[in-house]
Amino acid sequence: MSPYEDSPEREWRRLRGIRSGRGRVSAGSWRLSFVVVVDGEPVGVQDLIGVDFDGFGTVTAFSWLSPDVRGAGFGKEVRRTVSPGTAGGASGRRSDAGG
Repeated sequence: MSPYEDSPEREWRRLRGIRSGRGRVSAGSWRLSFVVVVDGEPVGVQDLIGVDFDGFGTVTAFSWLSPDVRGAGFGKEVRRTVSPGTAGGASGRRSDAGG
């Protein structure tokens, strides 16, 4: 999701990307998206992305937060919440999920 596009085009582009990506999921290539919710309102996303996952066993991360909640620690909190399962992973391999 580009922070430079105007709303709602930014959100529609993101949703189209999610939908098109669902048809390309495999053991080696996938994306798992989490919604960041604060006080009942969606304010961002945190994605874990497996590229060549079956060969390398690593994940990368993508995150985006609404400008009005940045700097409040939500990004760090969501990365800590999402990353424990990837910071060594079930296979003991490493994570590139930094943020």
